[in-house]
Amino acid sequence: MSEFGRSVDRAMDEERTEKATVRALWLQEVQEYATQFPEDEGPIYLTLSGAEGRDIRLLAEHGLVGLTEVGGIVEKDKGKLVAVEASSPAVARLQRSFPNLKILEVNFQGLVRGEGPFNWPQGEHKHHCRARVLNLDLNNPLRAKEREGEVSFPVISWISKLALLHTDPPQRDWSLCLTLHGELNWNTTVSTFTQRFLRENFERKRLRRI
Repeated sequence: MSEFGRSVDRAMDEERTEKATVRALWLQEVQEYATQFPEDEGPIYLTLSGAEGRDIRLLAEHGLVGLTEVGGIVEKDKGKLVAVEASSPAVARLQRSFPNLKILEVNFQGLVRGEGPFNWPQGEHKHHCRARVLNLDLNNPLRAKEREGEVSFPVISWISKLALLHTDPPQRDWSLCLTLHGELNWNTTVSTFTQRFLRENFERKRLRRI
């Protein structure tokens, strides 16, 4: 069990059947891209790994990155995996467990520069946001924001940004592994907005088929 008290670390440490199944899906996605793009110079996997980095260890155990005798990422593979972690103690733990692992010391919202359409990742952050597989194990429900009568979902805005970043030349095929809690703690305003949005989109799809 992790020494860290954060919910994300407790969730990543769980050995439930469901968690093992999800980890197997993450592994399969990375394996497929590694096979399809063996000479890829960009990152193949970006993760919110938690302090223990269990998913990183899983990839190493299956030969997707090489490890040194002390457990570090070998030089030729150190750009393949990227961990996003804002907690300094968690960063220190990852650095001890996986020397040479690329760690971005920022939360994910900061990495994508929020949900607004006018601020975007630049430079190194943009490069890593274009990883082949992005694993957002958020350990939260899908939350909404209300502002001036408008409803938005920050996570969906982040995903939209990631999708657009992958279309920049050279365009990159990619997969999103998104894990959220199943409950929806929405108020009436958010629920009504979401129902209307879905209803309108389902109606457009039906009319296109006619």
